[in-house]
Amino acid sequence: MQVAHVRSFLARHRGAHWVLVTVLAGVVAAVLAAQSAALERERRAWGDGRTVWVAAADLVPGDPALVRAVSAPPAIVAPTAVADDPSGSVALRPVSAGEVIVVGDVGDRAALAPADRRRVAVAADETTLAVAIGDTVDVIDAVAGGTVVATDAVVVEVTPTAVVVAVASSTAPAVAAAALERRAVLAAHG
Repeated sequence: MQVAHVRSFLARHRGAHWVLVTVLAGVVAAVLAAQSAALERERRAWGDGRTVWVAAADLVPGDPALVRAVSAPPAIVAPTAVADDPSGSVALRPVSAGEVIVVGDVGDRAALAPADRRRVAVAADETTLAVAIGDTVDVIDAVAGGTVVATDAVVVEVTPTAVVVAVASSTAPAVAAAALERRAVLAAHG
């Protein structure tokens, strides 16, 4: 009932109609201006943007570090975010596209295996187990009764003709001997 009276009043008094429209527009503009100012204050409180490096594509261990620089508010940047351009390094763990690169995500190829390990190349062909960099495998001497010569070897490089594994220093000579005589076979975990 009240709505009908207001509509009737506004229809008869066109000037009142336009005053009401102007007041409502002013209220909306004031609210939007206040919200915009509050948003700008919050943005300034976060500080100037900091350059961080993010993965330009999904990376798996051993992949070249494909990265791009982006600006992010310091408040949301991890303290371990990489400050310098990591191009030229390789992924040490899986990294998703768009993920901020942090210390431990990338490094040189040697960092794929612990310092107490030795790298040994095992011949590969079409019968070799399909492995990827970062996989953990055992090395078996196929001729010596299937003897396990190294456990928990980490795959650090894969080429069409060889798989380079990082093995414990104590087992490196046995793995190298089996590899030299083409007796070494890789067995995957799990």
